[in-house]
Amino acid sequence: MARFGKWQDKVARKVVCVQKKRFLSPPVFCLFQKVLLTLTALCITLSLCHGACILVKNTPTVIDGQVVSPDGCTDQSDGTKHPFGDSWNTANCTRCFCASKGMLCCPRYGLPPVRGGCTARVDPETCSYKLYKITDPTTPCDV
Repeated sequence: MARFGKWQDKVARKVVCVQKKRFLSPPVFCLFQKVLLTLTALCITLSLCHGACILVKNTPTVIDGQVVSPDGCTDQSDGTKHPFGDSWNTANCTRCFCASKGMLCCPRYGLPPVRGGCTARVDPETCSYKLYKITDPTTPCDV
């Protein structure tokens, strides 16, 4: 340790002491940082993939000079009105829930399955994925 002066020497000793009191050794700490970074990237990726839900906020309207709060939610796919607390499935495979703050609609089919040589398409009748061969899109893949 180089000698700079009494107070600088004291600070240098404290830094060395702090470095010796680590809970994890440097290689383990570095591995911990890499794992933490990987998990963070994975969480961000998943949130972007599953971020397809739509929230439509209820906004009050002014009628004849008076503010009128909505008494339900209007489905934007077919125009039907739903009371607060109601949940329903739409024709385009989404599940919606109506609350006083707004309407939340999320897809019912989730992430597509992955299988070599196959492509996934949503079946509008069952709101689930069906797998078809990439070479012949009319032929279903064997399960």
